[in-house]
Amino acid sequence: MPPLSIPPPLASSRILPTLCVDGRGGVSPLDRTIRSRECRKTVSVLPSFLLPYVQYTRSVIWQAVKTWLETPRRGAKTKQVGFPTKEVILFYVRRFLRNLSRLHHAAARRWGIIGPVGNARTERAVWWMQTLEGRGVGSIIQDLWTNERWHLFADQIAS
Repeated sequence: MPPLSIPPPLASSRILPTLCVDGRGGVSPLDRTIRSRECRKTVSVLPSFLLPYVQYTRSVIWQAVKTWLETPRRGAKTKQVGFPTKEVILFYVRRFLRNLSRLHHAAARRWGIIGPVGNARTERAVWWMQTLEGRGVGSIIQDLWTNERWHLFADQIAS
């Protein structure tokens, strides 16, 4: 891929255009700058397919968290992480660990699964991930969301 060259700011608005890298490695500006004639403010309009943040699929999050938890602890620097980034993985690992007790209670109540109690939190998390994979992660997450109103990788919604 050729190095990116940042274009100079737009003279009328002093805003850099939003750049998009296409599948062929090309870079093109995607925004349209509009200036109001009445209030003289400038607004950049982005195409609808660009999101203001990155979203990952459940399978990507699940695999990244599982790999992170199953990797033996030899210090944070030894855990090699590619995609998603280490910060994103840790974000979801923390959320999953926070929801372990809720998962334990819901699984016992709904499916009769009694998980480990006394083990270290990471060991319990790995046990739960392996158990849920054996029963179908997608259907269990959907059931938790539909019937319990919570998600393994989300904070509790205040009612």
